[in-house]
Amino acid sequence: METIKPFVKGENILDVGSYRNKLHELLKLEFPKKTIIGLDIKKNDNVDLVVDLNSKKYSIKNESYDCIVASEVIEHLSSPFDFLNECHRILKYGGYLIITTPSIHSILYILNIIHNDSEDQHVYTWNFEQFNELVKRTKKFSIAHSGSFNLLIKKDFWMEWITKLFPITRTNLVYVLEKTRFIYHHRKS
Repeated sequence: METIKPFVKGENILDVGSYRNKLHELLKLEFPKKTIIGLDIKKNDNVDLVVDLNSKKYSIKNESYDCIVASEVIEHLSSPFDFLNECHRILKYGGYLIITTPSIHSILYILNIIHNDSEDQHVYTWNFEQFNELVKRTKKFSIAHSGSFNLLIKKDFWMEWITKLFPITRTNLVYVLEKTRFIYHHRKS
């Protein structure tokens, strides 16, 4: 939450993939004055809008949201390119699209694949280079922030150094994309 908190701006926040997402409740607790709308393919208490994220166009008005949070979603989609284009359409200019996804270089991810008897439900796997290329192809966002974090370990000075020295300890990637009127560029964060 600390990594994305500075980018959760505006009043209307869309939480994509909120069905089994603990982040949805955290967003509501952290930002009680904001409208947090949950979106997923099935309805439950965390889901306000039911939308198939693999469809080419969502039944949502243009520029409806100030911020979109998609935590652990993009790796499950058949067309991440279409997803980014739809997020661009429904996001207001100057708004942020916050995406987290498992890192394919994480030891945890590698071990999970090796020891998991069930099929991997991820359609795509991501590293920084692949994700940068996807964003570049859309020509619609600038990268306001990119980084990685370890979901399992509390953030402190030493753990930050360990994850910098040993990238294999980073479980997840985080990207913050800003909707701009300009072609792709990567700002240093």
